[in-house]
Amino acid sequence: MYILYGNIFPFNEDNEEKNKLLQNFSRIFEGVYFMRYFVMKSFSSD
Repeated sequence: MYILYGNIFPFNEDNEEKNKLLQNFSRIFEGVYFMRYFVMKSFSSD
């Protein structure tokens, strides 16, 4: 999962603040995507 984000947003070792921001963004995006998947799955099973 993180390899995908690394390819979309190449990490720049010189800018640590940007790296932290991108890591937080990817973590939030991953969480939102998982919640969406879980909700859709629970709806389809009913």
